[in-house]
Amino acid sequence: MPQRWVSSKHAVPVLAGLVAMALVAVLQFAGMPAVDRIGLQVFDAFQRAAPREYREAPVRIVDIDEESIARLGQWPWPRTDLARLNRVLGKAGASVVAYDIVFSEPDRTSPAQVLARLQAGASARQEDGEESGDDTALAARFAGLPDHDTAFAESMGTVPVVNAFFVLPEERGRPVEPKAGLALQGNMPTVEMTDFRGAAQAIPELEQAAAGAGSVSLRGDADEIIRRAPMLALQDGRLLPSLSLEAMRLASGAGSPIVRTSDGSGGTAGLAARVVSVRVGGRTIPTDDAGEMWI
Repeated sequence: MPQRWVSSKHAVPVLAGLVAMALVAVLQFAGMPAVDRIGLQVFDAFQRAAPREYREAPVRIVDIDEESIARLGQWPWPRTDLARLNRVLGKAGASVVAYDIVFSEPDRTSPAQVLARLQAGASARQEDGEESGDDTALAARFAGLPDHDTAFAESMGTVPVVNAFFVLPEERGRPVEPKAGLALQGNMPTVEMTDFRGAAQAIPELEQAAAGAGSVSLRGDADEIIRRAPMLALQDGRLLPSLSLEAMRLASGAGSPIVRTSDGSGGTAGLAARVVSVRVGGRTIPTDDAGEMWI
């Protein structure tokens, strides 16, 4: 009679354990949403149980909050106010100012914009048979006033400014022209990164005046919670920096950031490339396959 290597008393629990392990492995490999959610909940639990110790950093947030609006009026403010903000921050010693606002339209409070609306209103009144009055003198006065976007652009000469842009799935807007290219150590990452077709960015006058530009497009997890900050974006086959990465580049006086992919060392040649890390100046930022940093 053959010798039993395990008693029947223990066979059922062992077999059940093996089946459970195999099932979890299969679900994880398949990327089942339920398993992904469990993993995210575990991540959140670790964050609450042992959050990273806070360390003072040379970064300050100028918040457009209720108090600011109470003092300066409703948003959006005239860009002459933002021009003043740039000058004040520059005098205070800011090495770079990054706006997580996309200035994709001209300032509607600029004299020329206000005049255009007044003239459109006068034309509409005339079409309705109403008296519109003579706005010639008013138009002459408005024509001599400075443009708010021009004032904002000129203030970017007093302190380096990084403007924000969104990458978009549809073909829209102008292609983003990075102020500094990204060096690629390996092949272009094609697995997890979405190649976007369009962009919403600052108007040309502000785009040209700024020292940098970075993406502020984010994607949440299945539960719509943001746990990762993208360091990169991809548009029409070109890698672009995020707002934070571009701000780091300018603040540290570094050259082009270096994007290292999974085949950068030649160890995985022939396989599709995935992002491994991004290096800017003396700092290396580890990322996931899509070039996102876990917060």
